[in-house]
Amino acid sequence: MPDDPSFLELLERVRTAIREAGAAGPESCSALLILSGVSPEADSADYDLVLAFTESKQGLTGSCEYNADQFEDAQQERLTKHFAALLKEAATRPDARISTFEMLDAVEKARMLVEWNGEERGYPPHCVHELFEQQVERTPDSPAALFEGEQITYRELNRRANRLAHYLRRSGAGPEVMIGILMDASLEAVIAVFAVLKAGAAYVALNHNHPPQRLREIIRESRIPLAVTTSWNAGYHALAGETLEFVCLDLAASRIAEESASNPPLRGHAGQYVSVRYNVRFHGKAKRRGEHSPHLHVASDIAPAGDRGDDVCLVNTSWGFAARLFHPLALGAMVVIASEKDVRTSTGWPTVWNATGSPACSWCRVICGNF
Repeated sequence: MPDDPSFLELLERVRTAIREAGAAGPESCSALLILSGVSPEADSADYDLVLAFTESKQGLTGSCEYNADQFEDAQQERLTKHFAALLKEAATRPDARISTFEMLDAVEKARMLVEWNGEERGYPPHCVHELFEQQVERTPDSPAALFEGEQITYRELNRRANRLAHYLRRSGAGPEVMIGILMDASLEAVIAVFAVLKAGAAYVALNHNHPPQRLREIIRESRIPLAVTTSWNAGYHALAGETLEFVCLDLAASRIAEESASNPPLRGHAGQYVSVRYNVRFHGKAKRRGEHSPHLHVASDIAPAGDRGDDVCLVNTSWGFAARLFHPLALGAMVVIASEKDVRTSTGWPTVWNATGSPACSWCRVICGNF
């Protein structure tokens, strides 16, 4: 709470809120507090969590009822233990700020501050596209990505990204250079992302659905000298006259095909930026930068769980989707790219997912945030 009230101040606010809520109050809550001598207006069976307290000569005693479908035994025990600690704080220091209340005991504090933070792990000093290249060596013929019925293997994705990376290097891409990606959801967009990283640069997501003026502001702010796009992209035509150079994958296809399909020599390090993403509400210099290192940490933490070759990760390529591509493709899974139509309609997601005929990817639901 921004103003950090005392316990008594907070208690008065709660009383006021309950009075204002009136009869609708209980229906909007999932927990119920019962005090001795006070008859609850609602049936306790309607609540997921019920705490009941009775005052006696020995002090305040309480009981807890909970919905077993919502809470595990260990969760309920921790919750009631923390609640009791907060009650003790409130009883002894009612005028104290609630931010100063302590609900953890000495054992829990030691576990969180010492035990859980005591282990130091080493992570590979690689760039994220290096992890992808290592996976290509392990499973070259496994499916890497699928978009609207078109599928590409790890080997082919890597070879096409390599050719584009060599081409981008000849065009000026390299460390500390921001390369724009102005593309629709497609396999080519995935290839472009990895090509930019292989070239040693970082990509800036340019959403063609944004107004041209906003795209121009992002281009100027990021000092983008080069952007990857296609000749049929509406954003490409809207930016005609800008000083940056465009690499249209369709128009330059024959020249790109002449480049080497081998992995380019590494240029860059794990501390470099992967991408620069501007916030949805762009004001001035509001943006978020992503580095290689955090993606390495996540991929390294997941990798020991075993081979992910049978996993499928549904990816919404709403721009700034680096993590949603890098983690599954560094671990052998297949990414299914949702089209813009799929994203806009609620029925599109099951259609894309079921079309793969593959099992759900349980770990990507947490990491990629697509569900």
